[in-house]
Amino acid sequence: MTASLVLLVGGCGDGGSATGDVGDDPEVGLVGTEWRLVETVVGGEATEVPDDVDAVVRFDGEGGWSAQGCNHLGGGVEIEGTRLTFDGETVTTDMACAELVMAVDAAITTVFDGTVDAALNGDDLTLGGLDGDELHLRVRDGIYPSRTMIPLDQGTRDGGDYRFGYEDGEDGAGPYASWEGRSAPGEPWGYAGSGPPSDPHRPDPLGGGFGEETEFVLGVIGADVARIAYEPPAGEPTELTQYDLGVDHPEWQAYGGFVEEPAVGSYVVAYDAAGVELGRSVDLRWPMPEPG
Repeated sequence: MTASLVLLVGGCGDGGSATGDVGDDPEVGLVGTEWRLVETVVGGEATEVPDDVDAVVRFDGEGGWSAQGCNHLGGGVEIEGTRLTFDGETVTTDMACAELVMAVDAAITTVFDGTVDAALNGDDLTLGGLDGDELHLRVRDGIYPSRTMIPLDQGTRDGGDYRFGYEDGEDGAGPYASWEGRSAPGEPWGYAGSGPPSDPHRPDPLGGGFGEETEFVLGVIGADVARIAYEPPAGEPTELTQYDLGVDHPEWQAYGGFVEEPAVGSYVVAYDAAGVELGRSVDLRWPMPEPG
């Protein structure tokens, strides 16, 4: 099966220091930085955000903001010096979490409505509304969202950032090939993940979107597969890199690679050492059909 990145409302390396309109500190700017929420002040009540609640806020410098607490949130904002004006039209996913994490989402949407003043002091940022509600943030210690991914490949491409790796599921399930990518600093992150196929010789890949004409194809396949490739209906195949997962998952390997201009009628195909086809995916159906 195939999928494109969909969580583009929300989502972390270094903390993504970047230039911005707020403050005089040349090392850290408002725009393009991953800001971790450390405290909220709503209705006069201050609440510390625990370290294990990895809530992040970012600004893209092109009129947009995004955040991730329990849900992925986003909306419009105009930045003029130290003054931020939010359009109040927050878009959000609809997931349920622990009460404290849900309160983080509520605090973000409460403050990001109307006019907000920003105060930057080194790695610390305070965003305060005219009614006294505030968010206290600090530069996050890494740009990539996942704290649990074991990375296999990461880097920059066309001005954006990506990371590919694997994670273990609950109760030892997995491994799951995982991808996270963004088109530029300050933009929300997208995600994709793929677990082991039911047949270890038949690829079941996912596609991590990266720009209008590029996908990162990823998945998990049996360890005895010698070669795996993306094969379009016309033109040359793209060899996908294979990654040994070590003693924790000796029966599996991960694979991944960038594919330019993916097309309908493409397949991911696995081969043995003699070049004999072992199995192929279903038609990947790129480009993805429009919804509706």
